[in-house]
Amino acid sequence: MRKHPSELPKPANACLKQARLVRSIWRATDERTQHLFGVERITQLFLASIQFLLPTLYIRTIFGAGITAGCGPGIFCPDAIVTRQQMAVFLLKAEHGGGYAPPPCSGVFADVPCTPGVGFPDWIEQLYAEHVTAGCATDPLRYCPGLSITRAQMAVFLLKTEHGSKYAPGSCTGIFGDVPCPATPAFPFSDWIEQLYAEGITGGCSVDPLLYCPASPNLRREMAVFLTKTFLSSAAGVAKDRQRVSPD
Repeated sequence: MRKHPSELPKPANACLKQARLVRSIWRATDERTQHLFGVERITQLFLASIQFLLPTLYIRTIFGAGITAGCGPGIFCPDAIVTRQQMAVFLLKAEHGGGYAPPPCSGVFADVPCTPGVGFPDWIEQLYAEHVTAGCATDPLRYCPGLSITRAQMAVFLLKTEHGSKYAPGSCTGIFGDVPCPATPAFPFSDWIEQLYAEGITGGCSVDPLLYCPASPNLRREMAVFLTKTFLSSAAGVAKDRQRVSPD
């Protein structure tokens, strides 16, 4: 017997337009198709379609907001790893707007050559000026611009940019199976990661068991999700939602 579309699992709010398209296709299937595949299989296909479409929505959102121009003409490089220097641009544009330009650099970091208006030094030094980063080493002061960002580190950067440099999250409770709680000097990210989950910015990297993959590098497609949910959810009509339909 043909099921009503309302009986299918509700899609994540972040993909309503794409979800409506998929649901329209589902409604168009005849009773023979419904009988052959069954509601469980059609539900699996439906969710797989959402998982495929969601990253595109987030990428288009940050592109439309002027946060990214891609990694080349007409391409975004979704599986490329985000470096610390690229992260500075992503965060500041998400915070201040796509048209934002930071003040000229002055030569704060020993490993970031200062050429005002060229490359990333202006952005890196502004991130330092806002106390979102303290660099990667202190003697001499360095930023390590070419290093990648882990998902654990990204939680701190996102929340400091969102709430201010003096922000401190509440204590963790042990939500994720791969995130130690309480935080330790060797792993100080636990509180930040759970706050990111509490705000609906992340749903983790696995549901059963619930994992965050803190040591994994942050990819450009994941950055699109993080930035949209943290800074652009209202303007883009994208709700913060922990439901993990696609990787974040």
